[in-house]
This record gives sequence, structure tokens and C-alpha cells, in this order.
Amino acid sequence: MSPVWFSTGRGDPHDHQSVVHREDAWQQTTMLTKVMVVPTEGDLYDVIARVPDLFNSPYHAYRQPSAYRFFYVPEMVESFPGCTLLTVEKELRPGPGLFLAWKTVHGHKRLFTFTCTYSGLEVSSTQQPDWEVVGRVRNMDYWKIELPD
Repeated sequence: MSPVWFSTGRGDPHDHQSVVHREDAWQQTTMLTKVMVVPTEGDLYDVIARVPDLFNSPYHAYRQPSAYRFFYVPEMVESFPGCTLLTVEKELRPGPGLFLAWKTVHGHKRLFTFTCTYSGLEVSSTQQPDWEVVGRVRNMDYWKIELPD
């Protein structure tokens, strides 16, 4: 199998002459986008960072990157370990899944999660009434983003 095809999904899977350089492969499987950083203390802020390009895959059903936003949790918080990158739908749609929500704690917005599940036609949710829904999490992964000092 071609290393270029295996690492990027591009080209011919049987072209053994192609050589992939590690840095090139990484660049081809990521994209630059705005990411909201959710620090443990202080205010939220945005950075432009490289994130996994989930939308380049023919297996990703909804391929519009503009329909998603990204959140980065650099250190451990109530709901996530450090270095967690979340891809979240902007449009709120009904259905089961893991959702993000804001809760104001001591004057600062904090990120929490809740789940929605179905049992027949009944919807069950762990959302609290004072939480502001952000959206459904479509992807969650460990990812290192270089942050400004």
C-alpha cells in the first residue's frame, strides 16, 4: 500500500513510488480554523490553529466545515481532560448524543456536558435548566494546540 495514500487518503493506493514526508502528511490531514480556547481560569479567547481535517474524508456525511465550531480545553476541567479538542455542530438539531453547554459559575462561563438519549419515543436528558446549550459534539480527541503566552 502506498504510504501517501495510507497517510492522506490521496492518490493511488498501489503507487509504491510515492514518498510521504511526515510533515507533509500532517499538513494534508489538518486544516486551519478558528478555535475557542476554554481555560480553567480567566476569559475564553480565540486562536487560529491546525485541527484534524475531518471534512476531507468521503465517509464524513456532513462535509461543510463552516457548520461546525471548535473548542479546545488545554487543562483539566469538570467535563474534560486537558488537551481535548471538540468539534461541535453550530446548528441545534434534535437527537441523541453528547452536548456542550455553558454554565456561569462565579461570573465566568464554564463548559459542561450533558447527554440526550431516546427510549422509544421518550427523550431523556441530563441537561440542567440553567445551562445554555452550545451544540452536539461530533468529534472529541486529544490534540495539542500551541497557545500564545
